[in-house]
Amino acid sequence: MLNNANSKAHCTLRKFRLAFIITLVIAVISISMLFVLRVQYETIASNLSLNEIIPMQNALNQEGIRNRVTNDGTTLQVDSRQTQDAIIIIVALHTAP
Repeated sequence: MLNNANSKAHCTLRKFRLAFIITLVIAVISISMLFVLRVQYETIASNLSLNEIIPMQNALNQEGIRNRVTNDGTTLQVDSRQTQDAIIIIVALHTAP
């Protein structure tokens, strides 16, 4: 009988360890995804009026570039991973006839 009790305790301990490892792996993956998917913004235009920023923001939105207006509507920021693309779009917007 004692052997059977030890076997059950050992089985329960294995299940607990497995559950703990699975939980730990899920937590590590979740935290990693949080940092990978987190958007960091970079300023590409500042000290502008809202009337100047709106066409830029519309052009960026059409191209699927994340952006936001800050500082009471005077600064335009974009996803730091897309800064170069955003600058090209803004320059093209201002050089178009």
